[in-house]
Amino acid sequence: KMAICGGNSVCKGLVNSDVLTPLASIFESECGKGMKPHVAEALLTNALSLLCCLVEQCEIIRILTSKGVITRVMMLMLGENVKVPVSVRKAAGAVLSVASDGNEELAKILLGKSKKAMETLLLCCKAQKLGRLLGSQAASILFNLSTTPQFASIRNKIIATVVQGLQQVLKIRPMSAIPKLATSIDNKIKSSMQMPKDEKTRTGPDIEPTIHRKPEPWELLVNEWCEETSAVKVSVETLANLCSSPADPRLQESKSNISFKDILKLIKQEGLTKQLATLFRDNFVTTLGMTQKASSANVEKQISEQALAIHKSWSLLKSTLPMNQALRIGKLSQSLSLRVLQCYFNLVLHLSKSDLGDMTAFFKMIHGLCELSCKGYKDAGSVVVQQVEIVVGITWQLLSKRCVSPNISLVEMLANLMVHGRTSDTKVHSTMALAASGLYPSMQGANAKIGGALLQILEKKDTPLDVVCAATEGLIDLYSEDNIFRDEIKELKLIERLHKFASVYERKLRSNEIADIDSFAKEYHVEILTNCRAFVKYKSENR
Repeated sequence: KMAICGGNSVCKGLVNSDVLTPLASIFESECGKGMKPHVAEALLTNALSLLCCLVEQCEIIRILTSKGVITRVMMLMLGENVKVPVSVRKAAGAVLSVASDGNEELAKILLGKSKKAMETLLLCCKAQKLGRLLGSQAASILFNLSTTPQFASIRNKIIATVVQGLQQVLKIRPMSAIPKLATSIDNKIKSSMQMPKDEKTRTGPDIEPTIHRKPEPWELLVNEWCEETSAVKVSVETLANLCSSPADPRLQESKSNISFKDILKLIKQEGLTKQLATLFRDNFVTTLGMTQKASSANVEKQISEQALAIHKSWSLLKSTLPMNQALRIGKLSQSLSLRVLQCYFNLVLHLSKSDLGDMTAFFKMIHGLCELSCKGYKDAGSVVVQQVEIVVGITWQLLSKRCVSPNISLVEMLANLMVHGRTSDTKVHSTMALAASGLYPSMQGANAKIGGALLQILEKKDTPLDVVCAATEGLIDLYSEDNIFRDEIKELKLIERLHKFASVYERKLRSNEIADIDSFAKEYHVEILTNCRAFVKYKSENR
């Protein structure tokens, strides 16, 4: 718990204090010998949870792999030559999901002396041999390893297997199961309360006394839901990584390597984009229901009714479950929602307009989600801040690719986030999306408003330089045509204001204000300034 809550500084302190030596010894084959099974299980599970925190926060993967710790953890996950409790397998899978990322040493081991483990991983992923959560973890591990040069020759096969595994897990719809979960828990609790007292306390020679606590009536149901939701979350993360960026250039040397374009094509062909769309809709409905804004949201009737059902179910869960368990469900729901959004951003970023298809219904939900998130945004927690950042990024991409049409309420929201966004990406993507909105015929009446907002952000003294770049590029794109928006250019005094801004921009670039940015960024700023001056000169000569 100390490592989980303490973050990077605590984890580094533990590593510097040589916590790895005693931790590694726990994973030896003789560990737990002589202990009662439940004690050994708790020891291994907690040790793996600690190791997972350390691996996430510290650069120790190479050390752990070379010392054989990662191999032993893999044996615990796959249960090779030993009976391993399911909880230990899952904890080991979580460690490997992190530790396998680009791990060339582990790749060599799996393709060498641990070929049997490799076969088990493939079965776990493809046939869900050890259950859905372990299957989704296996898919994550295999994808991570497929990015190494050692896997280049079989990357085609690995990616195909991973996609098949994801396809099975993403059929699960945990958010739509919340009403059923709430009803089942309520019935279980009521049933347990009606049980005769003598039956609750019955003892006899056929009943062995135990020191373990009796499971709560709701416990199995909550754990099953959380496990399925975690499996979907891990699968969505893997899908997001699959469609995030092209592979390592070193892999291109292999003739059997699958290209990034082919991966995107496979994802679409196998129906993963449709499954993701279904998950997004479920998450949108759940967000409406859990934030108690179902009735006030401007959404279609069916979504509003479903959100109301979620709201009632969520209220029931909060009243019947212990607070920590209700929070567990709520946090996992939020976490899955963020992963789905991030995955959608990656898809929208890389897929063409024709591949994306009709995004109108999706865009309505994205717009609605942004409106909901912006209520109380100023004081909102980190989850809402991240949500707004990703939603604005998706909006920018959809508008840039001409997949959807903006409206005036979206323009106003983007103009507000361009100034008051709480992250750099939120401000930059809002600026780009706002400029892209101005190019739509439906927004011609709001063109002066859009151009004025972009000019105002340029003229503010405290505007970050990355926002300055985005606004300058946006204005050049918006007013580059000669035969349109002539009246707006005059009304805004665009040429005069940009000429004045260019001088201020140049002074900024020569000051100590940009001392911390790298040479590539400096070159980019100089290029933007040059383009701005060329634009001002051209427009001055062709009024």
